[in-house]
Amino acid sequence: MSDPDVIDMGDTIECAWTGELWTVAYVDGDWLFRYAEGDWLNRCAFWQRVRLSECTLHAKATPKDRCDLLVEMANMKPVDEHVTYARARIAADFERLADIAASSRNE
Repeated sequence: MSDPDVIDMGDTIECAWTGELWTVAYVDGDWLFRYAEGDWLNRCAFWQRVRLSECTLHAKATPKDRCDLLVEMANMKPVDEHVTYARARIAADFERLADIAASSRNE
């Protein structure tokens, strides 16, 4: 279960310097990376990241939201850091993610 005070992938944050709401692709150390749909250029732009200290948690993602986002990111082309992150997290948490997917199909 995810800590309600910790920003994690799939959560929605408010970026302090743009005022925009962003979906979190992943967090790496002090940096948060924005989930951006579309082509590789859109995902690799420098402005797609922000320091954790420069954002506010707006809404937590559900476990199903996180699972869906991981699968979507893992299938993106071309392979970049978003894809690599998603594939590694799926590999590390496969059993738990399979349980989440199975339980969401039963709802």
